[in-house]
Amino acid sequence: MAVIYIPKTAPEIFELSKRIIFKHNSIAQNSPLNHIEITSLCSRITDLETKYSEYQILSEKCARLKEEFQKELGIHKDQKSFVPGTVRFNIVQVRDILKGIAREDISSLKNWGFKIIDSSENEYGK
Repeated sequence: MAVIYIPKTAPEIFELSKRIIFKHNSIAQNSPLNHIEITSLCSRITDLETKYSEYQILSEKCARLKEEFQKELGIHKDQKSFVPGTVRFNIVQVRDILKGIAREDISSLKNWGFKIIDSSENEYGK
């Protein structure tokens, strides 16, 4: 038994809608779709294409912004270890200085906002 594919992506839905509208308009009075509000479908497709275009532009901007802030923080997937000039690098510097001052009592770093993880709880300490 054949299955009629219903599109799942915006571009495919727009394309099929336009083909349906074209076919409907080309056979005019003889269209089996005359009882459906095709004019409304036309305007909705036009509006949604505009929104989709705006969405794509914003998505690209968001992706670029996300990559930029991740790099500045020092957490971007392409960054190795601790990259100088990033916020994470600065935090590591602060940790190292405070750790040197604290010597054996690293729990005092909690006063600076650091979270202390017991090596028995830390997967890296095993």
